[in-house]
Amino acid sequence: MAASMTEDCIDDRSRPQTAGVMPSLPRFKLPSNLGHGIFSRGPPYRQLKAWAESRDLAVLIYKLCVRRAKTIDRGLADQIRRAAISIPSNIAEGNGRGTNRDSLRFLYIARGSLCELESQIDVCLRAGLIEVEDIRNIAGQITLVGRLIGGLITYRKSRPD
Repeated sequence: MAASMTEDCIDDRSRPQTAGVMPSLPRFKLPSNLGHGIFSRGPPYRQLKAWAESRDLAVLIYKLCVRRAKTIDRGLADQIRRAAISIPSNIAEGNGRGTNRDSLRFLYIARGSLCELESQIDVCLRAGLIEVEDIRNIAGQITLVGRLIGGLITYRKSRPD
């Protein structure tokens, strides 16, 4: 990768290499504002509050797993992170499918992942792997995301396909 993230990047993996000849490569520019909010406009799922809040929940979970890396079993930490990232991913994928039926299916999967995450956090708490202070923000975020997903499900069910 280039020294600066804002410089041109070259992707030459799909081009055949010819001995001694530099192939013509496609060029693209990375966004100049790689900081927070670069995706404020974009795919419609980014405007869903359920997606944004579930993304924030995933970030909280990743930070928790880093802070508690020595106490949470590696396999359990991996499972917790997978459940957490599955929530915004399924909301986004369902929203991108284009039909209410598909969207509802992925919203139900996201809600299932949220329940899975909540269960795993509960096990960690009861096993003494994390402290109550670790999950104060996470518990509130889980509740909020659950309500938002439930609201989206209700909304999608009321719309014709």
